[in-house]
Amino acid sequence: MNYIEINKIKNKINTLFLENALAANATEPFSLERSSLINLKETKKKGYIFIKEGTVTKILSRPDGNIQFNLFYSFNDILGLIEPVDIPSFHFEYRAMTDITGFWIFLDWANQYIGENSELMIINLQREIFWKDLINKLLSLGATEKVYYLLIIISEYRFINEIATGRGIPKFVTHDVLSKVCGISREQVSRIISRLKKQGVVKGDKNGGLIVVNSLYLANSLDIDFNSVD
Repeated sequence: MNYIEINKIKNKINTLFLENALAANATEPFSLERSSLINLKETKKKGYIFIKEGTVTKILSRPDGNIQFNLFYSFNDILGLIEPVDIPSFHFEYRAMTDITGFWIFLDWANQYIGENSELMIINLQREIFWKDLINKLLSLGATEKVYYLLIIISEYRFINEIATGRGIPKFVTHDVLSKVCGISREQVSRIISRLKKQGVVKGDKNGGLIVVNSLYLANSLDIDFNSVD
């Protein structure tokens, strides 16, 4: 199953979950300001967070002080549904990259629903495994290829989910964010983006983000077809 298939099924199943929760009066509005930390253990005492707008990143802090991008959650994702495996001396941090809006889905009702609808857990677990595979591939690439790969991942995700009308990178995904995710310096990211602009592969937009003009160039440089990744 490729990413587009997983995403379509995930959106359908997760939307049905929210619709049933709303009908059962098992929700309340949720919002969070940009850069806020989320204590997942505390939030789970109340319920799950269903994200309608915004992006949350999950960062893994290692004992040696290194910080590694682990995953992200955005449109129609459920925060807290798939919990990270506890690893001694490792720490997972959840942070809002943008302002977040969505719903609390109350724990007792949600757990009963999950017990009766196993497909909700299965498809969201498949989503997590898919993105972890992408991140593992990202970590195996060289500096330039890492930036190319991340530009493809983010722009395709936003386009497929209809978060954006075209392929591009929002302004909150800064050169600093890209450098931390890729594990390279900010200066390296800036040089790579500058070179892509000169080649006409990307260009700036009026909102401070990036428009991916030629995603095929990025995909061909990596020898991948994003739409058929299994």
